[in-house]
Amino acid sequence: MAGDRTGLAALPMYDWPELRDETDALWRAISKRLAPLGLPAPPALSRGISPTEIWNAADLVLAQTCGYPYVTRLRDRVGYVGTPVYDAPGCSGYRYSSLLVVRRDDPAQQFADLRGRRAAINDEASLSGAIALKAQIAAVGAGSGFFSAVVPSGGHRQSMRLVAEGRADIAAIDAVCFALARRHDPAIVAELRMLGETPLLPGLPLIAGPAIAAGRLPAIHKAILEAIVDDVGADIREALLLAGLARPDAAVYDDIAQIGAAVADLELA
Repeated sequence: MAGDRTGLAALPMYDWPELRDETDALWRAISKRLAPLGLPAPPALSRGISPTEIWNAADLVLAQTCGYPYVTRLRDRVGYVGTPVYDAPGCSGYRYSSLLVVRRDDPAQQFADLRGRRAAINDEASLSGAIALKAQIAAVGAGSGFFSAVVPSGGHRQSMRLVAEGRADIAAIDAVCFALARRHDPAIVAELRMLGETPLLPGLPLIAGPAIAAGRLPAIHKAILEAIVDDVGADIREALLLAGLARPDAAVYDDIAQIGAAVADLELA
């Protein structure tokens, strides 16, 4: 274990400031379910740590990761616990899509109309925010340099702001983030319109560190599902847009690996 930590747990992917209380309540419910399994079950989520450090921590108990880092860097060294099911437009079961957003007054009618424009991306390794745009470029038969510029944002929320304020022209936004923005950033969302939607792909998986995962993954999945369904109130689930936890065969993530490989050499700008 690192320092005097009792294990590291983090749910960084949708941990918006407005949802900290609900996310903490979810973790308390999960940790109580994990404790009888003999797991460290740290009392609080770790924050202020980069996602990459979280995912690779030797004392990782539980974290959520993006699907692309999972298939490219993590899958062989962590355990796949399951995929949260979200109740939001653009989601279906454990699958989700990216919403292609432009300013509400932008004249573009289809993705091809964005050639030569500026794209906001949250992170180059993001499936929903960057790989999704590359896949759209490939789908319209274009190649590298489709956009005139790429504007890094650091997060979906800021990508929406960049488009709304005219500092970028398009962004691909995780459907869960867009649904959360409707609630918490309505003024920004009001300046946007949806140009299109990407195909559904497996959502952001929950992973456990190798020492935790060994022989315990079905039990960990069951414990978390029970925490979601039985222990947290409907108000917590509704605030987090959380409906359950699926556990399809981890091979479903091969679809993400194939898409990533197909556009690996494509440059956005």
